[in-house]
Amino acid sequence: MQKVLNGQDIVLALRLVSLGMSESRPTLEKIGSALEIGPSGVKGSLDRLQSARLADQERRPLLPQLDEFLVHGVQFSFPASAGPPVRGIPTAWGVEGLLPDYVSEGPVPVWRFGAGEVRGYALEPLSKRALLARGNDPVLYNLLALVDALRLGDARVRALATDRLQQMLSSSQSDL
Repeated sequence: MQKVLNGQDIVLALRLVSLGMSESRPTLEKIGSALEIGPSGVKGSLDRLQSARLADQERRPLLPQLDEFLVHGVQFSFPASAGPPVRGIPTAWGVEGLLPDYVSEGPVPVWRFGAGEVRGYALEPLSKRALLARGNDPVLYNLLALVDALRLGDARVRALATDRLQQMLSSSQSDL
């Protein structure tokens, strides 16, 4: 039976990137800690990521394949659309300084969060666990915001997000 990726799997793949993989084989607990995902949930995601050839047996992201999937496939596998105005956590081009060459006029995309400090239009994150990334893993939060820019943005936003994402993946590769 074929294993199908879900949004949490992509979030965990990006968590592997954010860890920098300074250790050879991170524990399931360490991978899931920032997202409050238990070892069995992490193991299931890793199995699906390995099946999709986005991670290896040593729990490291396969960066060229992950880059290709994020840039060319994530918008089709996990399409996004702008929702109604809500209070939340900024994402995509709404994250300050993430895409400095892009100036947004009007509301920015946000992940719905009642205690959020920004009013914008709702964007469903890849996983509800993504909301935890902002406080627990800032690198992961930026990676998720870039993926949201790829999922939602126009051609200019996608090009800027692609460049920034590839920079972050390259710097992560030097940690491997």
